[in-house]
Amino acid sequence: MSNYGMKAVEFGLKYRPMEIEKRRLHLPYKSVCSLYPAKADEDVLVTANGRQRIDIVGDPYHERVIYRRERIMDMRWKDTPEPPDVAYAIPEARKYLREGKFEEAAKAMDKATKEAGYDKWIDSRPFGVEFPRLHPRLHSVIELLTDMEEGKDCHDYIRYLDMMTGEAVVRCEDEKGGVCRRSFVSFDKEAVVQEIGRLDGSTFDISMRFVAPGGYDLPDDFNQFVLVTYNDMYKIEGSDVEIRTTPDSCTVSLAYDPQFGERGYCCCSVVHTDGVASGREGGYMEIKDAHKVTIISRTVKYEEAYRHSFASEVLEEVRKIQDSYEDMLEANRAYLKPMMERSRVSFGGDWAMAAEELLNEQHGGGELSAMMMEKLYDMGRFFMITDTGDDPPSLFQHNINTNLQVCAGNMTGLPEIMDTYFKFYEDKFDDFRLNAKRFYGARGVLGNIHCDYNSGKFYQFSIVYPHYCWTACLGWIYNEFWGHYLVTGDKEFLRERVVPGLKEIALFYEDYLSDEDENGKVMFYPSYSPEDPSMNDYHVPFPKNVYAMNVNSLMDVMVCREVLDNLMEACDILGLDEPDYPKWKQLRGKLPDYLLDEDGAVKEWSFRYSGENYDHRHVSHHYDIWPGRAISPEKTPELVKPFILSNRKRGHQDDSAHGVVHRYFTAVRLGDLPDAMHNLRTLMEHGYVTRTLNTVHYPYRVFCPDLLGAMPAMLLEMFVYSDEGFIKLLPAVPKDLEKGSLEGIWLYTFAKMERMDWHIKEGKASAVISSMADQKIEFSFPMGYEELRINGKQYGEAGNSFTLEFGKGERAELEFTFTQLLQD
Repeated sequence: MSNYGMKAVEFGLKYRPMEIEKRRLHLPYKSVCSLYPAKADEDVLVTANGRQRIDIVGDPYHERVIYRRERIMDMRWKDTPEPPDVAYAIPEARKYLREGKFEEAAKAMDKATKEAGYDKWIDSRPFGVEFPRLHPRLHSVIELLTDMEEGKDCHDYIRYLDMMTGEAVVRCEDEKGGVCRRSFVSFDKEAVVQEIGRLDGSTFDISMRFVAPGGYDLPDDFNQFVLVTYNDMYKIEGSDVEIRTTPDSCTVSLAYDPQFGERGYCCCSVVHTDGVASGREGGYMEIKDAHKVTIISRTVKYEEAYRHSFASEVLEEVRKIQDSYEDMLEANRAYLKPMMERSRVSFGGDWAMAAEELLNEQHGGGELSAMMMEKLYDMGRFFMITDTGDDPPSLFQHNINTNLQVCAGNMTGLPEIMDTYFKFYEDKFDDFRLNAKRFYGARGVLGNIHCDYNSGKFYQFSIVYPHYCWTACLGWIYNEFWGHYLVTGDKEFLRERVVPGLKEIALFYEDYLSDEDENGKVMFYPSYSPEDPSMNDYHVPFPKNVYAMNVNSLMDVMVCREVLDNLMEACDILGLDEPDYPKWKQLRGKLPDYLLDEDGAVKEWSFRYSGENYDHRHVSHHYDIWPGRAISPEKTPELVKPFILSNRKRGHQDDSAHGVVHRYFTAVRLGDLPDAMHNLRTLMEHGYVTRTLNTVHYPYRVFCPDLLGAMPAMLLEMFVYSDEGFIKLLPAVPKDLEKGSLEGIWLYTFAKMERMDWHIKEGKASAVISSMADQKIEFSFPMGYEELRINGKQYGEAGNSFTLEFGKGERAELEFTFTQLLQD
């Protein structure tokens, strides 16, 4: 004991958490649990079925359930604005850009869009920054507040999510018989299902309030206990809200401002109970002497001819749901469990540990908490499945946000999820064609970073974020289309869906890349590198000659190269005689070279007048490393050091998670393992992971699934890397994951890893690979093997690489023995 003279006082818990041994009796194996109620909206339990979603906040006696539904927007127009015809201003902007007059070029285009009347789609924010107004803002449907009398001696508190059913459970024991709240969103019945009761089956009283948008303007007793750190139930301007309450139901109906079209939605809830129920105006209900209360709710969105009377029709449909809670839950299990079990990892650790304990383990030393990594792998896939409805996961923008949220879908066996993603963009090609014509007078397609559910038109302009100059958007999206082909070998998909899209993107490049520089290289201008920088950046002062509108963004160049290479390869594979093939090949040969800075690091811009901004969150110019595969230690050894330098010189800017994730992908693929672990540990240990193993955009704030969706792919990068004709096994295993297994990994070379096991200390590893095509695959085993057996037979000498011939449908069982130690 020291003589310091001060002491640390433990935090006093209002609800004592359940001990780990008792948890084993209650928790499903594939679950995430938390020991304390949510202190902030970021710590919510989330469950969904793609279209309907609920976020659960609050303590066991006073709960707030936030109902959300896809396509619930704060509407601002009847029809999405058309893109302006500003192609006439492009030549003037290009003249300025060639001379290195970036500010003049940006002002010329800004003037053109404002004269066209599009300044009304700009939001004025603090700091004097002009932000483009995004698609109509998402808002919550309703919120349900519930109040029960608090018990004394509250103990054995726990809340958890079962990833095999989507059920969220909150339970606590007390002297009144305890409380148990169960909730899930039914895939089969398209409904939110909630059940409230006492653990011992005794009776209870409960008060409820269904809150509509704008409802918190009328405070009541519920505000004394309901935690609202972010009020998403703001009043929707111009809307008309109608709430109808009966003793066994409540309907909330919202009709949007009629000038924006006759759109609206209703959320209809039926309450089943054996207690005495009453309802009163404003969405209030009281239930006394109940043994159980079950609430079944459905939200329906209407795009035209909406009337409040529709709520009554939906309510009657909800009343027809007579299935028991347990039957509907089992239907969810039948849907979710097979998808969740298609791809699994096992790293060891105690599965009953709570998220807070796992985070403490992660904070307490070592590299990575094995069980936390395993649960995050599952949570990332659970997010993809349950956040995909009629639309794919697409929170925020259709750049690295969406990319990270779906990047694990192809390799972890979720083709039905990826198909929703593909169709979302395929359905908007008419709008993309209009964008290309109006902005650049070009044929082909220009994708929109701010697509909403029913439009791909560009209408948002800002001198700060000139996203219409980012020509890489749609090519980036088609990287996942190409990935689907590589993991499935589906040539019909290649012919019918990949080639037509790539041809239209290439057609745009034919017109857009109309000018050449003094070296005969085509010029990408105006060009943009998301999102570097704004012309009046409020984060940090930026260096001289760094401007948002610029020339030859390296990402634009890389994506164009990938589009052309994949398109020509696809034509070769399919034997297509395309008349434009020589044009694509010629254009490919005229793409700009990469430039290095004085330290030998790759620059973000390939233009002599452009400066470099190192304190910037994005590494968009690393596209060809990830999500692309053109640059790697095996393919391009001469580029490894320049890109490692570029990666390590980058600052964090505003600490956005996606920037750290991209730097991790760059480091791990280039074999820079210390930097890879630094970035991964930053994400795991510094406020990006919540107490329910969800993730946020900035440390401890702004709920965002970028990191969550990417986690399966991030973890797999340590254990397997694949490309056409190439598989690298165990390239970057950290010490804390020195033992584990993978099951169900689809590889980017028409092959599947059925299973892989490793135990580094014992010097053993094994893998089962099956091929979907006749092919030759080169294998790399960086650790080096002393003995290799293939299908039980000794294979050659010791080494770290070998090549196998596969027939379609053939599988190989690989067994390695080795002694090499893990890298630090």
